[in-house]
Amino acid sequence: MHRCGQGIRFLSSSSNTQINWDPIVSLELNHPTIILLEKCCLRDHFKQILGQMMRTNLIGQTFSMSRLLLCSAISHPENLDMALLLFNNYTPHPNLYIFNTMINTLSFLTNQSFALYNSMLQSGIYPDKHTLLHLLQASQEVKQIHCHAVVLGLLSYGYLQNSLIKIYLENGLVGLAYQVFKHIPVLDAVSFNIMIVAYAKRGYGLEALELFLEMLVSGLEPDDFTNVGFLVYCGQLGNAKLGKSVHAWIEQRKSNGSSNLILGNALLDMYVKCKKLEFAQGIFDTLVEKEIISWNTMIAGHAKVGELDLAMIAGHDL
Repeated sequence: MHRCGQGIRFLSSSSNTQINWDPIVSLELNHPTIILLEKCCLRDHFKQILGQMMRTNLIGQTFSMSRLLLCSAISHPENLDMALLLFNNYTPHPNLYIFNTMINTLSFLTNQSFALYNSMLQSGIYPDKHTLLHLLQASQEVKQIHCHAVVLGLLSYGYLQNSLIKIYLENGLVGLAYQVFKHIPVLDAVSFNIMIVAYAKRGYGLEALELFLEMLVSGLEPDDFTNVGFLVYCGQLGNAKLGKSVHAWIEQRKSNGSSNLILGNALLDMYVKCKKLEFAQGIFDTLVEKEIISWNTMIAGHAKVGELDLAMIAGHDL
């Protein structure tokens, strides 16, 4: 913060002298004003840097404005009012990067972010994958954004595809999520994991199992996120046989000595829901670290099957 203030004073004192760079011809990230801007952490310092940029004709330059808006809108959200002022009054020809920065900034304001998106289209600037990802954060109008992705040829980007799947699932549109999934030309582990867990948690066990096997055949390895989803499904069904199979599969692929508290708690919960308290106790005893949810699961499990004395012992140990 002290260095930032010193830098501002230096620039201010040199504003009337010969400067070795020409901000109009060449403006790069190593420009002193841009460096100060990146390190700025106080609103007052930001205002001083802004004033310096105005005096040296940096204001209104596309690159400098992109950095200015990024620092004011994204890095320091408390300066949002200033970012909007700069964008509306000092950015006559915003480029895609600037539009994306502002749409991202306004992602918590659905109407404003879409108004900005429409303004961008009207100015002849086409969105990229980042634009649509920011819009997905701003709105649940996932179908509309999906259509734009198809029309603009942006649906080939994996992160955008997976984001569409996730938001469809969050809105309970499992069928549409699967439509996006099955049209992905090269599926990755993330895509499989999202769909498998979604199916498992919604009780579509057969569909989840089919995708799980398809994932293995394709050479992709399910991660703990997938395994937890399957264990949740097994617990919901009360299917101890299937749960044991998943547990065995996990153990076969577990590194020597490796442990995962989240996965351990999921196994614990699954066995308790399947009323296999002896297996649950075995998992509980092997947990290197235990958290409150581990103890509560065991206490509730013993209580549900009428083992009140063991529930009390577990509660006392807690």
